[in-house]
Amino acid sequence: MDVTGLQIFLDCYTNVLDESIKIKTHVLATVEIKENHKGENIEKEVIKVLDNYEILNKVTSFYTVTDGGADVLKSNKLLKSTYIYCINHFIHNCISQAISKNESLTNILDKYKRMSRFSKNLLRENMHLREEQNKRKIEKFKLATFVITRWNCIYKIFLRMLHNQSCLQALLIENSFPKVAQNLSSFDQWKIIDNVNYLLKFFDYIS
Repeated sequence: MDVTGLQIFLDCYTNVLDESIKIKTHVLATVEIKENHKGENIEKEVIKVLDNYEILNKVTSFYTVTDGGADVLKSNKLLKSTYIYCINHFIHNCISQAISKNESLTNILDKYKRMSRFSKNLLRENMHLREEQNKRKIEKFKLATFVITRWNCIYKIFLRMLHNQSCLQALLIENSFPKVAQNLSSFDQWKIIDNVNYLLKFFDYIS
């Protein structure tokens, strides 16, 4: 458990060529890093996994896909590993930073986070959403949870909002979500969400 209260896991896998010269991927282990996840501890866990399979002396090269964290880069240096930056993580960071600099989008996300938290915690409000979905005969998708580190999180949030747009607008007018999402029922706000999601759909597809 690290200082943030999150459990840290390390995936180790290997790529090999089979009889037909096709690449096969095998997961060797998923290991929890119980100590501080600094480079030395990551290196130690990787070596332990390879030693358990008795292949430590057979591995000729290491390749790592990384988000560029200092701890992983340090372990790569110790293992003399070649590393490749994760394109999905890079895209996610670019989108998150761009959105964080847009006042309209950050305002929408802030209201959404409060609204979805309110709906998730209170059964009555969630029942109201289901009732509106039943009236309109649309699929009963809940409001997506905001997780800042989850790839394409904002795209999926806006996608759920657009799916539930008519329901949410009705509930906001009725004040079924009191004090938590004022102004989200305006045309301009929904137009922004729709336009942004048109762009984000491409990044969701490639990642």
